[in-house]
Amino acid sequence: MAAGDITDGMVADVRTRVGAQSESGVLTSQILAYLNMGIQDMVQRLNDGALPTITATATGTVSAASAPCHATSVYFALPSDFLRERIVKYVDSQCNRLDISRIDMIDHSGSHRAPSATNPWYYIWEDRVYIQSGTQSLVAYTFEYVSVPVTITTDKDPDIPVVYNDIAVDFAVALCRFQRKEFKEWQRIMGDYEERIRFINSRLEGPLSEREPGDIREG
Repeated sequence: MAAGDITDGMVADVRTRVGAQSESGVLTSQILAYLNMGIQDMVQRLNDGALPTITATATGTVSAASAPCHATSVYFALPSDFLRERIVKYVDSQCNRLDISRIDMIDHSGSHRAPSATNPWYYIWEDRVYIQSGTQSLVAYTFEYVSVPVTITTDKDPDIPVVYNDIAVDFAVALCRFQRKEFKEWQRIMGDYEERIRFINSRLEGPLSEREPGDIREG
């Protein structure tokens, strides 16, 4: 199978369902835009555990952070394809996530949650992951994250799990219906799309994510 064949099949499925078999009915570029919007929307809604094909791991050595960061902070840069984090490890210790709104807890030495080498904290700020462990040791980190899905084209296939491709088709069909001002059909199909997302998430344990608004990189 050549690169882009899966995408071509998805475009054909959209055309069949909306009865637009040629460019005069709806442009291929528009269908591709709708499919990519569907993939992006789906990835935002799905539980992390449902996205093994776009889960990645980065490793390396942390760097020393400087002012205005807290004393003894270390950091590493977010990968260029970062969408949202799953696990941050400092050496072998899994870090606890710290909300930016509660960052002043780092300064409370008497806190029962004071960071340490075995109980490190992390937070994300301006494309960096900052780790606080009580000492500024430049050691190894492991970063597991969900990556940004590829933008599909006639020469590039989706990298989300194959079983979700038809859900992206649902989303694209709904937007084609909306474009034609077929609002009841748009609403019905979007309802089915959202229900399929809820069903997938219901089969997986754990919350959707622990992140707060603003943590996910835009663009």
